[in-house]
Amino acid sequence: MFKAKQQFYLNLTNIKCPYTLVKIKKITSTMKYGETLLIKTNNHLVILDIQTFCEFMKFSMVKKITNKLPYICIIKKI
Repeated sequence: MFKAKQQFYLNLTNIKCPYTLVKIKKITSTMKYGETLLIKTNNHLVILDIQTFCEFMKFSMVKKITNKLPYICIIKKI
């Protein structure tokens, strides 16, 4: 749905913490400023982890869809 416009894509479906944050950190370390990452998950707690990650790692949450499964989140490196 959003994949074509994003530079990076990460499917975290059926993956539990803390491995979700490890995968997010690994892929975001290769990102350049202004690039975006689409994250797909079926765990609402992962969305909360992503929000905290964005606050501490200087990322911006561009879009968040949590009203239906799978949950979608797009973050941007700023």
